[in-house]
Amino acid sequence: MLDRFRNFNNIFFSDEAHFHINGHVNKQNCRYWSSENPKTKHQRPLHSPKVTVWAAISANGIIGPYFFEDFRGRGWPRDSCPDLTPADFFLWGYLKHRVYAHKPKTLFELKAKIRNEMSAISVSLCRRVFENFRARLEECRSRNGDHLNDIIFKK
Repeated sequence: MLDRFRNFNNIFFSDEAHFHINGHVNKQNCRYWSSENPKTKHQRPLHSPKVTVWAAISANGIIGPYFFEDFRGRGWPRDSCPDLTPADFFLWGYLKHRVYAHKPKTLFELKAKIRNEMSAISVSLCRRVFENFRARLEECRSRNGDHLNDIIFKK
């Protein structure tokens, strides 16, 4: 991508993520910073009601959210890519952090919080995310395509 595109301003990256009522976060699909130990086990009820959200992000803003219930997903293999896209390294972790801070109790409330928080993401924040995207690509290239574990999981 670094060789092919001068800038990434007109590229949209799309993805979907599950949002559970109980606040469950699949740490394989999103990354976020926390002062707490990310490897601590958390007890969660099995089969919490959830909604799947699709969105696309570019340097110029966000398209979405679009909601799907009972979505089974695409079945990507674990650790199939180094989580470089802005949806992976920014959007889902940021959005879940903001949405779950409100502790929604129903799917209706969960969807409303997702809509509100997604619409509050500014174009200037999206532009900063895409500047970071270029830096991540350059770092990945310097590592010959290896994962950025020491960047993603800073201690």
